[in-house]
Amino acid sequence: MKLIKSIAILLWLVVCIFVFLTLMTSLEFVNENVRLIATFVFTSSLPLILRIGIKNSVLKRSLFVAFAFLFLVTVFVFRWDIAMNWGGGFKTQELLYTSKGNPSQSIEFQMKDLGAFGYARRTVEIEPCCFFFRKVRLVDEEKVDKTQWKYIGKDVNELGLKYP
Repeated sequence: MKLIKSIAILLWLVVCIFVFLTLMTSLEFVNENVRLIATFVFTSSLPLILRIGIKNSVLKRSLFVAFAFLFLVTVFVFRWDIAMNWGGGFKTQELLYTSKGNPSQSIEFQMKDLGAFGYARRTVEIEPCCFFFRKVRLVDEEKVDKTQWKYIGKDVNELGLKYP
């Protein structure tokens, strides 16, 4: 039981590190579903992990109410995160440039659906880091060094917008 609790806490800490990396740095999760799962694990699993090792039944019952309340709060936070990112994260609308030296590195025009507030727009340089992450940096399209970047101009339209 102690080994299971140690493994669960270690996995929770790894997820915490991933979530904080995306919040504090220019890293983003590659897949929106992976981000949602990581956020849910980060917000809701710690009370369950801490409850695993408790043997005293009186303490278990008294902590059950506290954990139930904490669980409801974390589910609310998770739902709030989904509501604030209802359309998901930024989606690529146009692949503008690819790097001549590293074809996996690109400059993309992205948009994010904000519902009634319209769309957020950004032009970013995307560099894949590892399996779950990519490094994203805002770029001014007019200041792109054309000697290092090859213009592509491919319409991707991940949002599925219909143009006139």
